[in-house]
Amino acid sequence: MEVISPPPGTTISYTLIRDKLSLVRWFYQVPQAGQKDTYELWRYIHDKKINASARAELLLQNIRRLTFTCRSEGALQINLTLSEEDREYSILTTVRLRNLASAEELW
Repeated sequence: MEVISPPPGTTISYTLIRDKLSLVRWFYQVPQAGQKDTYELWRYIHDKKINASARAELLLQNIRRLTFTCRSEGALQINLTLSEEDREYSILTTVRLRNLASAEELW
């Protein structure tokens, strides 16, 4: 898998990833119905073999903040804040999508 967007060193609120079959997967946010300043994370798979109604899938709700930063073409940093009632949970992690080389620099 490889990161198509954002470009390396850039941070945005969505990401495009090409999987091992060269299918593009788009991870994007939409406002959550009935919730102010809260979003849902959806995944869209561009595959004509999949029924059109099944191409988009809800992955996560109650998002306060979600950004994607490309560290390299094979690594994506995710900054996520979720809310539940009066609590918030934050996660900052780097996901390696492809092992280009075991010595690849992420920092």
